[in-house]
Amino acid sequence: MTRGRISNQDQRLRERAEEIQAGLALAALDLDEIRLRQSQALRRFPVLSNVLDPAIVRLGEIEREVRQAHRLVGEIWQETRSP
Repeated sequence: MTRGRISNQDQRLRERAEEIQAGLALAALDLDEIRLRQSQALRRFPVLSNVLDPAIVRLGEIEREVRQAHRLVGEIWQETRSP
């Protein structure tokens, strides 16, 4: 590795991390939209709460997993930054 430059392997890893982060960011936006739609449905039809409650709980779990994955990939990206 040349001083001040990252290796080809680190560059590939960094590019891959960026692709994954972009995909996870899109997934987070999709999850936000689903959360909004669930909220709207519950406001319009409160009787659906018994049906939607398990899905809302699961959605929260998925949101946490996506956000954690996004953080972890961000850490990988940081580790490959140039010295």
